[in-house]
Amino acid sequence: MKQVNLYIFTDNFFLKKDFIRFDVNKLNKFFNFKIISINKEIISLNKNIKIIKIKNLNDLIKHTSEMGENYVIDLMGVDLISWKVRKYLKKKKFKFIKILLGMTPFPRKKNFIKRIFYNLTLKKKSGGGLLRKINNNIQLNLNRKFKYDLSLVAGRIAFQNQLEKKTIKIIDFKSFDTINYEKTKLLKKKNSPIVFIDNDIAGHKDYKYHGTTSPVEKKKYYKSLDFFFNFLEKKYKTKIVIALNPKSNIKLCKLNFNNRKVLQNKTSELIKNCKFTIAHSTTAISFCVLSNKPVLYITTDEIKKSWLQQEIEFSASQLKKKILNIDLLHDNINIASYLNINKKNYKNYIKNYLYRKKISKTQGFFEILKKTL
Repeated sequence: MKQVNLYIFTDNFFLKKDFIRFDVNKLNKFFNFKIISINKEIISLNKNIKIIKIKNLNDLIKHTSEMGENYVIDLMGVDLISWKVRKYLKKKKFKFIKILLGMTPFPRKKNFIKRIFYNLTLKKKSGGGLLRKINNNIQLNLNRKFKYDLSLVAGRIAFQNQLEKKTIKIIDFKSFDTINYEKTKLLKKKNSPIVFIDNDIAGHKDYKYHGTTSPVEKKKYYKSLDFFFNFLEKKYKTKIVIALNPKSNIKLCKLNFNNRKVLQNKTSELIKNCKFTIAHSTTAISFCVLSNKPVLYITTDEIKKSWLQQEIEFSASQLKKKILNIDLLHDNINIASYLNINKKNYKNYIKNYLYRKKISKTQGFFEILKKTL
């Protein structure tokens, strides 16, 4: 039997949800498997996950093998160090796997003049400053001929993306959220809660990684949310439960949300069993679509002036939804008008972002890799 070495290379956090979605326990039993971080500043947020951290080329050589077949699940960024690692491993005949099983609705890039303007405007700046973006674009241009050997894609958008990148082999699969949803049970409750899908937009841990400025001032943002949540709880006579961002500090966030119920890594279960959801822009919209639940898109006066507004507008446009500015709330507002479900748009969302064709529930991430490699 051939020896197959499988590596996950990352330069970002590897969380409990990643441990689950990548079927790490199964991969570890079947392959000669390692998770390797090339970012010495990143600290694992899950103590049960052993991540090998490499500091230099000698570390890279030490922790990779040239025996058998070598595959890399590439979760690295586009900085110089990431490209150096890719080039070294490619030279050693390692085969690269691209994972596009969780694409989020994202607007097309703005024209050049707007991009320059937004980079000079603090609240409009997303993904780092001008110099950082120029450097990243230089790296992408210098390495434009790099091709992945294999890509796992979910939905039409990801499939088209890899066709344009001329990936050697593309496998049509389903999104991580779809796999998660298939495992989620429907519970019978008399009074279903309303679920707020938290993005931690006031202080997301990835802001430092991407060089992004928060779109809101923390106290003002949580005050707006609390006022709106009180309004909904009174109107619908039910509680708001927070589906917390996986990278957030749960104790701190409970205080931010005025001691409301806060749950982490339970987003699929919460949405499947809720009355409706509240969101900005998030991949978790997938759970709403799969569960056929209404989505109430919200913004604030502050968000409307930031980089996040365009993302909210684009996400809402995929489902043909209106956006509610919660800073303009009044007693006569018709919340129901924001909660309509268009079945055609929901079906299109599934085709575009979740899967192009139905795939057996028994087929998970491990099963498709085992079958392919």
